[in-house]
Amino acid sequence: MSTVLNDRDAILQAATVRIVNPKNAWINLTASAPGFHLNSAGQVDLSKVTVTADLVGLDDAVTFTAVGGTLSNAAGRSVDVTYAGQAAIITAKVVSNGDEFQRALVIPVLRDGASGTGTPGARGAGHYYGSGTAWTDTLANITVPTTKVVGDVVTISSGTFAMEKRWTGSAWVETGVVIPGSLIVPGSILASALNVLGLTVRKPGGTVSFSIGEDGTALFGGSLAAASGTLGSLTLAAGGNVRSANSQGWGYWPPSGAGNVMYLGAEGFQLGNYNDGKFIHFFADGSMAMPGFSLANKQITLDKPVLLNPDIQQAELGMTGVPSSVNGGSGLPNDTAWRVYGSFTVTPTNALGTATVNAFINTTEGEMRLSQAGNTITVSGRGTGGANGTNSRSNSGTIFIFVTDSKNRNASTRLSAFGSHGIIQ
Repeated sequence: MSTVLNDRDAILQAATVRIVNPKNAWINLTASAPGFHLNSAGQVDLSKVTVTADLVGLDDAVTFTAVGGTLSNAAGRSVDVTYAGQAAIITAKVVSNGDEFQRALVIPVLRDGASGTGTPGARGAGHYYGSGTAWTDTLANITVPTTKVVGDVVTISSGTFAMEKRWTGSAWVETGVVIPGSLIVPGSILASALNVLGLTVRKPGGTVSFSIGEDGTALFGGSLAAASGTLGSLTLAAGGNVRSANSQGWGYWPPSGAGNVMYLGAEGFQLGNYNDGKFIHFFADGSMAMPGFSLANKQITLDKPVLLNPDIQQAELGMTGVPSSVNGGSGLPNDTAWRVYGSFTVTPTNALGTATVNAFINTTEGEMRLSQAGNTITVSGRGTGGANGTNSRSNSGTIFIFVTDSKNRNASTRLSAFGSHGIIQ
């Protein structure tokens, strides 16, 4: 406790109830489901939602009220809300030291739409890939997953062969226009087949950026370079010049003091000067480096790192272990005993913090129920109600499962449950 300064300070420090800034108090409401649910026929298959209040800076009783729904099973800081034919608005109120705090939550009504009656349109042209060492129209025809349409493109390739053709409506013809780089396989293009003499690359204004003359000399940004030696590595100086170090090949890794350069050689690709400590370097083995940063063997190393934006996109919350349905079988005794139809365990995935699993069943025929122990859900049914000699008793319903993590992210799914009991003899 701080030092008493005067009589008023002594009175304030001796008070049993301290004044808390209401701006630091908060009520957070969460629902066990995204809303009430109606199927396409307008029948309610999710009629009850549990609302829970989490208090921040408050520790008093919570009072719930509802508009458009009915409340039941209020316990502590949670209450059940039952569908009453419309969306419901739930309000939680806390009174603390004479201050009143309120928070409202809307529970909407979700309804499945009717199945569409339209006719799917025709598909557009696509690009499909097949495996083969030679082109055949038969292979191309089965590579297209459906009936061919005009514009369909098929690529047949292997490790040593690649060919691409387009369907015109009556025949497969070579495209002769676009060749994706991924289609170029080793050995498919020979140096003897390339002739780049007279090649010119110009800027939009007409200025030559790069050209190769008829005599084999190269022009970069207005500077002419000798075309001698074997191209083992390429160095561009700051002025755009291409220089040769000796008669055996092009220049080696630029030495310290060579200034800022662009370098391409057996060692890799570099901008700047590695020896002067001002560079970005992509090594031939796939690693990279720059001052204070390196990437090698799938590991990043930072020198005195500063994380400016720590927000990282998290994977979506999900769940595993949920079967497509729970089938209790047929011919079960038609008696008053509850028979287990099936049991399964739900495992949350990509959860942030602690994840909780909640499940309930909506019975549409007969008598069914479920029990939950942790994340394990057991479904049961019974066949009472039949008479001697009558048909077997059928049970059916829908199981709804909801997963919520510490960041109030939700995931949900549902599955069917059914079974048939025997005849009382």
